[in-house]
Amino acid sequence: MKFEKPKSAEIGAGVATVTGATLGFLAPNGIANAYAKVDDEALITDEQKTKKMHINAVCLVGGIALALMVKGSDMGANALRGAGFGLAGGGAKGIITHFVKDKVATMPAGTTSSRIVSGALGCPCASTSYPALGRPRRMLRMPILPIATEQPKKVFDLAS
Repeated sequence: MKFEKPKSAEIGAGVATVTGATLGFLAPNGIANAYAKVDDEALITDEQKTKKMHINAVCLVGGIALALMVKGSDMGANALRGAGFGLAGGGAKGIITHFVKDKVATMPAGTTSSRIVSGALGCPCASTSYPALGRPRRMLRMPILPIATEQPKKVFDLAS
């Protein structure tokens, strides 16, 4: 393996590949959430988890197929091939997260390994607690009071 100074044509191809891979990596979780009708990851049912795992498996196989089928070296081909790589990687991450999430939750919190694994999986699986992040924000502000523009009218006068 050798490292050489990249040529300008290779920089464009590399940027196209990375952009495609990034978009491809983000797609499986979004597609799986849409298919399984997941609104909140914290309130997901077992049926929804199974549907998400199936979509991630389809994205993994489809991403590999896409990456292998694209031929050529132009920018569009590199972007599409990168999208296939990203789709496969995102699907693999979803499958791994599905099977490992419960095991990671039993890891002792605050250890380096639990931080690495929960960060790699993109979930707060190991019970690292950030209490301020889950709470609603409360702000102190002045109450809004109506401005009195005229004097109140007397209904009756006791002096008379």
